[in-house]
Parts: sequence; structure tokens; C-alpha cells
Amino acid sequence: MAQHNITKEEKAACLTTLKWFKIKGNRADKQITPGQLEIFHALVFKPKNRAIIITATQYGKSEITSIACVVLTCIKNEEVAIIAPSADKAKIIMRYYIDHLGDNPMFYSQLEKDTRLERLRQEESKDRIKLREGGGISIVSAQESNAKKKIEAAMGYGARNVILDEGCLVQDETEATIFRMIAGQGALGFYAKIGNPFHSDPPYTHFYESSKDPKYHKIVIDYEQGLAEKRYTEEFINEARKKPLFDVLYECKFPEGSKADKQSWMSLVSRKEIERAMEDAENMEMFGEKAMGMDPADSGDNECVAVIRGSNLAKIEFASIDADPVNFAGQGVLIAKGYQIKANNIFIDKIGVGAGTVGAMREQSYGVNAVNVAEKALDDKNFDNKKAENYWRMRQWILSGGKLVPDERWYQLANVKYKASDRTGRMQVMSKDEMRRKSLPSPDAAEALMLTFDKPILTFAVSANEKRFYMEMKRKKERAQKLLVRRGSG
Repeated sequence: MAQHNITKEEKAACLTTLKWFKIKGNRADKQITPGQLEIFHALVFKPKNRAIIITATQYGKSEITSIACVVLTCIKNEEVAIIAPSADKAKIIMRYYIDHLGDNPMFYSQLEKDTRLERLRQEESKDRIKLREGGGISIVSAQESNAKKKIEAAMGYGARNVILDEGCLVQDETEATIFRMIAGQGALGFYAKIGNPFHSDPPYTHFYESSKDPKYHKIVIDYEQGLAEKRYTEEFINEARKKPLFDVLYECKFPEGSKADKQSWMSLVSRKEIERAMEDAENMEMFGEKAMGMDPADSGDNECVAVIRGSNLAKIEFASIDADPVNFAGQGVLIAKGYQIKANNIFIDKIGVGAGTVGAMREQSYGVNAVNVAEKALDDKNFDNKKAENYWRMRQWILSGGKLVPDERWYQLANVKYKASDRTGRMQVMSKDEMRRKSLPSPDAAEALMLTFDKPILTFAVSANEKRFYMEMKRKKERAQKLLVRRGSG
């Protein structure tokens, strides 16, 4: 993306200033990319008194933002307030800021008399630094119980610059309070929103609306620019494509309104995709090592469901409202024996009544995997918990050609909803309690299928021989169908 609104003189001034800073031990003016330079220019030179900065994740926006904050506070002697959706996110820029204070004596000499740089680095809870010549920086978490009071307190500092980090994760009502921080600054007040475009619907409309507002100086840096600047490798991006929210995190696209509800929940798999997965699956042979997922019923009309999955195909083998934990365990043993499923490839939700089924199967010498989907995900940078991670693996399997033996229960998959967590930005899946409140049916079959993805190895690659066998069976079926049509018309 070409730089805009940067004159030769301003660029030269930016690069001269950046010589005072270090990134990984080297001069910053030699390390930063054109996109980072544009962010620095927007925050320091302020071509407009409003800015919205949308970048691909892991681009380096926090570090360049912190450098800009040092310039604003130590050279321009201005106050800066950093607002973020959580305390952890708020502290990221503060940590960078403190580190960069040490890049030049001109900066750290401005610390108040009794403040030492090393002590600042050790004080994790530090939420305000006041400098001798009038500048200073404060951080506020927008989601703390006393957030409103802290924001109002920060207003008293007279912050000329307000930077809303990960702004798309802050709700409209809170953002309105934050915006008032610059009300008393008049034309000098500067307001910047930075982050990923997680939401476009209420109660998170402000970030999207600002991206369309001509009053805002807009910067968008997607993964393609990151690749050109060698911030990413092709290998990394190809891997990222398999992760959730690639369009949001790397392509910098807001979710389509048609795909998301008012709370930004989106269907994990559409009805069309489910129907495509069921096409021609009726008489398909199941290939590869097999796994079984068992979702015990907890109440009401919920069903105990057992799903069998191979490399290419999944089937609902058992479903009943009436099965108690022991009876369900007995059915699981029969199915496991019939399909020759290894005990370590049997996965049961152990939360609640599932513990009874786990125990009953173990009494029959089946050392099954008792799964708590609320536990930490293997990839905890992208997923809130194991449930979200397993569901995403399931989605990728279906979209890459996984088949479902036709059954009306599979339409439950369309009711499974996901979105980016308001606090962390990680993928989360709607809880069963929330689904009940929205009058969505319990996703018993979907949960059972999801459980078969609890171990990554059980995504099963289809062998070349299996593919050839399947294609030959498909050709034979098509020839038989043509023959029947000819005979029927004869």
C-alpha cells in the first residue's frame, strides 16, 4: 500500500526521529517497514485529528505505537491515554513504552526525580507515568468493573491524545465515554483507533463506522503488504489460512452483516455446506482408522448420540432420548467392537452426566478419553478452549470434503455459532446455555462429531489406494444409474 499524506520533509523528520530508537538492538529507522512508518506518521504528525488504523495481526503495530507515544510525551510534552479492552492488552503498549524510554538519555532523563527506569520495568501494575516537562502516559482497561471511574479519572489528566487499542473489542456505550476524554481539548484533541475488524454490528458498530468516516485518516495494512515487507513468510500465511478468522485477522475485512447476528455470532457451517457434505454419502464406504465421539444427554429432549468417523466419512450410529449413562456406555462398547475402534480413539464429554458414561465404559475395560472441552486449547493463541479448537477442526474437515451419512440431525451443525471473544480476540463457540436462551436446539450430534477431533492426528489423511477405490465405486454407481435410466425409458 502506497504511503499517503506524507511529504518528503515529514518522512525525513520521521526517519531522523526514529534513529533515537532501537528495535531488537538495531536502529529503528533501519528496521521499520513502510507501513509502520505510515502508522508513526499518523500518530505523531496527525494529518487529521482522527485516525483509524487496521492492520493484519502480528504486524508490529504495538511497538511502533509505543515509539510514537515516547515522541508525543518526551519531545512534544503531551499527555497520552491508552485505552484497551483488557488490562493485559493495555499493558502491552506500556511495556514497550517503558523499554523505549531507555533508548536515549533524552527520554529517561525526563522521568520524575524518584523514578528509575529499572523499577518501572519491574512494576507490572504501573498504569501512569508522569514526566518532568509536562508529558505523560496512562493506561486504562475498558472492561474492568471500575472502568468508567478510571476513564473519568484519566479525563482529569487532560490527555490530548487518546489511543483506543483493539478498539473493535470495545462496545459502543463504553467507546462513547472514551471519546469524551478529548472533548475539552478542542481542535488539539487527537483520537486514534487501532485494531482488527472483528465486528460490524451492534453493540460494536463504532469501529466499522469510523472506517467509513472521511473525518478519519484511514490506514489499512493487510497480509499482502506484510508479505511484501517481509513481515510474514508465504509458509506462515498458508498455515494461517487454516486458522479461524483469517479474513478478519489477515485480510483486514469486517464480517459480512449477512453472516453475523446482532451479537456478531456466525454459523460455523451453513445448511448449504451440510447438504453438500451429505450428497452421495448414503452408500459410501468409510476409510481409514476410525474414531467415536459420544455426547451423553443431560436433560429434557436432549439425546445421547454416538458418532463414528473415518478419514472421509462420519455417521450417526446411535441416538436416543431414553438412554441412561450405563445403557449408553453399553451401546458404546457394542459399537466400538463392531467397528473395531481402539479405546484411545473413543472420546466422551465427561462434564456432568458424561462422567457416568466414562466410568461405566472403563468398568468394561474400555480406557476411553474423557474430554473436558472447557479446558485450554492446544493453540491457545487462536482458540478460547478445546471446544472451539475441535469445532474449527471439524469445520475444516467438512469444507475440505468430509462427508456425512444423511441424517436430519446433522442440520444441528448450522446452529453452532462462533465469534471472536470480546476480551481476547480468540475464537469462541456459543455455550449450550446461550443456545437455550436463543431457543436453539441442543447440538447433540454436532457435539459428538466435534469430540472425534479432540486429537489432531484423528483428522486422518485418505490414502491414494482408498481414493482410487472410492473413485472406482463412484464410476460403477454412475454407470449403473445410466443403465437403469436407459432401461426405464426403453
